[in-house]
Amino acid sequence: MEADAPLDCAHFLLTPTRTRCELVVSSGDQTEKLASGLLQPFSSHIKAVNEEIDKGGCSIKLEPSGDDAASWFTKGTMERFVRFVSTPEVLERVDSVDNELSQLEETLSRHNDGSVMQNSSAGEQENPNLQLLKALEARRAILQKEKSMAFARAEAAGFSAKNTSDLMRFAQQFGASRLR
Repeated sequence: MEADAPLDCAHFLLTPTRTRCELVVSSGDQTEKLASGLLQPFSSHIKAVNEEIDKGGCSIKLEPSGDDAASWFTKGTMERFVRFVSTPEVLERVDSVDNELSQLEETLSRHNDGSVMQNSSAGEQENPNLQLLKALEARRAILQKEKSMAFARAEAAGFSAKNTSDLMRFAQQFGASRLR
């Protein structure tokens, strides 16, 4: 099955103890096992899995609703989800750096109204606002480099801008709040 193959559904096949599972995807008459292991990492990421576990049974079926599901509910999306479950810090680091950078730039725009940038007659060393602004600018430069590195790590792990948007749609559909 190709990575861009649209899926009909994905099944978590549970062991009798309901602690382990196999993740199996289906597209037409093809079925393929994507992963196996402990159920807990998957259930901690997907609200829909937790809801189905509470109902009992030995299989949990993920089936998207909506006409556009074929565009994002693919084998590749499920593979990236499995990768995210095993290494969530890759995408979470991109998000945390991006959030910090946004907050810092907002702070800089509030403080960088021009009046702070003018040297006071007392000199640069005695102007705490100017020192703060320089420290914030230095932190922004560091965060921009860190953001580039985080994006590169995410890209190397298989998370591009396009397929990450598919992963976000997956998150919305099945309640994967940690992905949002």
